Amino acid sequence: ATMGWGTRLWDQEKAILAHTDNSADFSTRVRHFVHAYAQIQQTFAKETRKLVKQYQDMSKKDDASNTAVRAWSAMLQETDDMAKQHESISENLTTQVCETLKNTTKEYKTEKQRKFAEFSVHTAELDKQRKRHESAKKAFDKASKDANDAIARVNKAESEAIEKKIDKARLERDKLAMEAQQARKDLEATAAHLSQVQQQYYSGHTVEIFDTIERLEADHTQALGRYMELYAKTIRDVLPILTTCLDNIDKEAKAVNGSGDVAAFEDAYVTGLHPPDSSIVVADPTCTSPAAAVHVHQINERRVKSSKLFYTTTRKKDAVREDFGHLPPEQRRKALQKKVLELEEEQRKDQKTVDAMSKTIEAYTLNPSLGDAKTIEKGRKEIAALQSKMEKSKLTKEKFQLYLSVLDGTDPPPGLCQDAYDDEDDADDFDDEENESNTDVPSEAGHSSSSHQGPRAMVLYAFPGGKEGELAVNEGDSIAVLENDGSGWIRAALHGREGYVPLSYVQLQ
Repeated sequence: ATMGWGTRLWDQEKAILAHTDNSADFSTRVRHFVHAYAQIQQTFAKETRKLVKQYQDMSKKDDASNTAVRAWSAMLQETDDMAKQHESISENLTTQVCETLKNTTKEYKTEKQRKFAEFSVHTAELDKQRKRHESAKKAFDKASKDANDAIARVNKAESEAIEKKIDKARLERDKLAMEAQQARKDLEATAAHLSQVQQQYYSGHTVEIFDTIERLEADHTQALGRYMELYAKTIRDVLPILTTCLDNIDKEAKAVNGSGDVAAFEDAYVTGLHPPDSSIVVADPTCTSPAAAVHVHQINERRVKSSKLFYTTTRKKDAVREDFGHLPPEQRRKALQKKVLELEEEQRKDQKTVDAMSKTIEAYTLNPSLGDAKTIEKGRKEIAALQSKMEKSKLTKEKFQLYLSVLDGTDPPPGLCQDAYDDEDDADDFDDEENESNTDVPSEAGHSSSSHQGPRAMVLYAFPGGKEGELAVNEGDSIAVLENDGSGWIRAALHGREGYVPLSYVQLQ
């Protein structure tokens, strides 16, 4: 648009002043709104993350293999990620919109006030010249009147023919005529100067000042538009991330498998045993070793006992093995599968964190105002630590995958290293003290397990006994129970061999 305030609005000083004051107030209101909205975003993010943390802590004991639990965990994590984006909105609105808009409005008001102050100086000068002209005009009018009155007095004196009065009247007339002539010259001079000042005022100063104020107003209004665009962009920039978070929630929610979860629960707790015979057997009181009825619920109770060390007179052994070898085959398979899923989920979370932190570092690098070099370096160290953790987690997962393949008798998954099966923690289940004291254990190797007169047990599942101190048995073997302290393992003998067998693999007789 053509600049026209200086020529078209030359007489609208008050309107221009009121308009520009309102414009400054308007930009202040816009800034206050953006600041308040940023605070709301910050509070929302803080309360949301607090809520997510509360429910994540409550869900730590949930079954991670359950599809609904996995969907729930994903929903909590993605909600936390979305809250972080609201924090980003708050920070960017505060630094990129509020602060810069505040500075822009301050500069606008300062320059506007300076131009109006300059306009006031020129207006004061014009008013001064107008007053001088008015004074000169009044003086000229008075001198003209006095001169005319003197002429009238001369005419009167001449008509009366009084020589003395005529001479006096003529002298006064000539004097007043000269004063009137000087007053006229003064009036003409002030009129000329006033014309010059008015010309400069209306055609020079007013045009320059009002046109400058018009440009300031146009630039300020345009800046407001840009800040509103930045406001929208700040929110729009996080929408793809929010959409991704919602898509991840949707994906996990669609993966919920109710029938699969109930089947997994069934598989996790099935014992493989048959219900007890409905016939009641009356024990012979004359028998020195009566057979004890073993119920399914008793076996289940043994399997859920807390892990503790099994103490004998000379050795100790862990009741729970890392490879879940203390569990029956089917439960061991489920436990190994669950462990693999947990490790995969942990890897996914760590990878997601690494990706998010990498994007943040990239943003900080492109826009240094968002983060300094110290913050970027700290983020890189955290990424390196997570990557190291992920590598260890990968090796651990491969180890459990190999445990699973050995149990199933299948080839390990492609790309797995057999070395992952070897773990220094599994190398020896006995400490130095027990190794030194093994010689003190009374040996029963010379006795046949079939001639053992103590309690016996029937083997329900084959146990390979791959570690030192364990006894390998096959399904259906009858073994002699040498010691049982309820830790989850029994010391048994079979065909002259002695060692430990998981209590859940046998049925005591």
